[in-house]
Amino acid sequence: MICVFNLLQTVLGHNISQKNPSWSDPNFKTLRPDIISDTFIGDAKYYKVANFSDNPFEKELYAYNVANDNSQPNFVFIPSEETRHLQTLIHNSYRLEVVTVDLRNILKDYYKKQYETLNFVKTLITNT
Repeated sequence: MICVFNLLQTVLGHNISQKNPSWSDPNFKTLRPDIISDTFIGDAKYYKVANFSDNPFEKELYAYNVANDNSQPNFVFIPSEETRHLQTLIHNSYRLEVVTVDLRNILKDYYKKQYETLNFVKTLITNT
């Protein structure tokens, strides 16, 4: 059985070889984004996040932007019943796009080879 995490990686074009060649992990930790593509990096959450102040996504907003020299848009993908852009978190030059993803759309994209979720993410990249 395929887990939702692997489905999301597949429909969003995860490819570890797309990692920015100048990626630099901090001295204290190795960073492993869940999704690396040629146009963005992202982390998949396994739970719904209702309040960002309880979880400000520090790793995604700061560590990933620093590690990739702020060269690719960063995303957090939160499971939900609809795909939509919730918020852009900004601190200085760092940005993080917070997006919910509809698990039904992920399944449809995977099994029917549709690109609804990926196209939505690409639209957000184009508009930032």
